[in-house]
Amino acid sequence: VLVARAGRSSETVASILPAHAAMSEDTHSLLQGDEAVVAVPAQQRTLRWLLGAAGASIVGAAAIMWCERQTEPVGIEVGAKHFTLQRALDDDVTCAALEFEKDFGNGAMTKVSIPAGSGKGEKECPEGSKNPDGKILYQCTAQGKWSVVNRCFSCPAKTELYELAGKSRSVVLKPALNGDVQKEPCQFSDGTHFKRGHIKYSCQHNKWFSSDTCSNTACKAGTLGINFYGGIGKVSYQVSEGEGDVELNCPSSAVDPHGKVHVKCGGAAEGELGEWVFLSQTCQDCNPSAINVTFDGHSKTLMLGGGQLNSLHPSPCIFSDGKRYKRGKIVHQCTADGWQAVQASCNDWDCPAQLVDLNLAYTLGKQEVTGKTHMKIRGAMAGTQHEYPCPEGTPDRSGHLTFSCSMEVGWRLTKAQCGNGIQVAV
Repeated sequence: VLVARAGRSSETVASILPAHAAMSEDTHSLLQGDEAVVAVPAQQRTLRWLLGAAGASIVGAAAIMWCERQTEPVGIEVGAKHFTLQRALDDDVTCAALEFEKDFGNGAMTKVSIPAGSGKGEKECPEGSKNPDGKILYQCTAQGKWSVVNRCFSCPAKTELYELAGKSRSVVLKPALNGDVQKEPCQFSDGTHFKRGHIKYSCQHNKWFSSDTCSNTACKAGTLGINFYGGIGKVSYQVSEGEGDVELNCPSSAVDPHGKVHVKCGGAAEGELGEWVFLSQTCQDCNPSAINVTFDGHSKTLMLGGGQLNSLHPSPCIFSDGKRYKRGKIVHQCTADGWQAVQASCNDWDCPAQLVDLNLAYTLGKQEVTGKTHMKIRGAMAGTQHEYPCPEGTPDRSGHLTFSCSMEVGWRLTKAQCGNGIQVAV
């Protein structure tokens, strides 16, 4: 029952009563007071008949909103008129007794009875329910009907017609909780029976959702993504339905565009489907990679492209913090284990490290002796001198060879103290 009280003026209040509403003289006399009360039957809760009345349509709209939301009493101003809307006499609405039957999860139809009455209540879920701790909640509405909320299961028992490629079959679903899955064989009413897969119904958000994996091959046709990294990136291959191994072509921009990609149908259990998985490829021996390089406290990230086995990739000695070495390089090689660093010769030397060839000539007794040898010299800055022991075979092994570094000529042999008469040329 909806009640409207009008203050200061009651002229418009009468218009909120439907034309067919019966009013006694006592009710009509209430409309003449400064604090008039009008009772509107609950079945007129939408109050659509208000729309034609002067001023009353605003009150009607407010009544609709208020009645739907069941808020606290609210005051409405219409010109010089004031209205208060509120619920009244809720307990006077009575709902008749109700009985219904459902499969609550125990495999049988169970009868539930709700006695005649008003207000709201709850009942325990029947024994064997999918959710044994759930409740059946019920409330008597203003229309005199029971509103029932069942929490004994999430998805109800029902019979569904599943269709696939012009074929169909009935699926009898049992009560389930959210997250439950029911699988059925891929058998259809026309006798068709797929060798693999199943029809799947999953209970989610209190609703049934269906899908299937029905197939006559171990792997269905599908898309397989393979990442070649770098400029090629991820390539999507369309693989036909089938079984075993399948050979695909390399991307045209690969290091070896004539190579092959090998995939296989894997993980197919008896009667179930597998999926296409990557096996190997000969498009490139080394995948494009991002490699972190650190040298003497300086670092950077190198982006290496695809490579063939044993190929070399040199990069300059320039680092992320701005350090630029005068000489040297960083070299990576494509190996069976991917890209590996094989050389890092970054340096700021004026005279780089190097291997020098030495030509020796001296007199031993009355015999002229000549020979050649090699010596590795460390890198150094201009003005630096390095002393090295005399090579094996010289008259005085305790002596030294002295090399000097200069900006003009680099390394220069400036002194040879390896015995009398010895001549050393670089």
